[in-house]
Amino acid sequence: TNISPLNKLTTARIACVNGEHDLAKSIIDEMADLPVVLGNEEKYNQVTAAFLSNLTVALLENGMPDQAKKVLEMGLLLYPTDLSLLNLLIKSNIAVIQMNDAIAASYITAILQPGEIAYQQQLADLLEQNNDFENAFEERKQIIASSPVPLVTDLILLANCALKASHLQVTISISKGILANDPDNGDAILSLGQAYLSQMNLEDAIATLKLSAQVAPENPKTWLNL
Repeated sequence: TNISPLNKLTTARIACVNGEHDLAKSIIDEMADLPVVLGNEEKYNQVTAAFLSNLTVALLENGMPDQAKKVLEMGLLLYPTDLSLLNLLIKSNIAVIQMNDAIAASYITAILQPGEIAYQQQLADLLEQNNDFENAFEERKQIIASSPVPLVTDLILLANCALKASHLQVTISISKGILANDPDNGDAILSLGQAYLSQMNLEDAIATLKLSAQVAPENPKTWLNL
């Protein structure tokens, strides 16, 4: 047709916001099913990354993550390094429970912004959610290594991830290091107790978990481990 991609996508956005989801879906699905971008980039000159981001947000807010993902995949052909589109692609993939695709997009954001710890943390969080504890552990180690003075919260995250990845000695070492400066840190005490328990060091595990119960009695993990 002679209708421009911008007009089509604008119609889809209006339909989405007005609750005409079937119309929005049909427009986006038709565009996604055709090779409308590659080799025809000039037709998309007026379709900015900002416009695609706004359309995607509207689709996500209206419960249309599949269509949001299709829009983003089209958009990333035009703007392959746009961080806003990549972050929305991560959200869209999570919404449709495609964790491997979400992780792949997160790797790209971390590579594009190597100095931004937030992107590494996002990647490590996604890897843990996907039960890939070994790779999450490696990412969290890099976060600590890149900081002259690591935050205690990041150290706790590394200790807990190390526990899940069965690097128990790492968990014990980090937890003891935190407790040397902050003896009442409930998270560190709990991590230490869990590591002892995983080692079947029952005497130290019970003593440490009892201390955890005294310091942070509101934490259900302590009682579950006891």
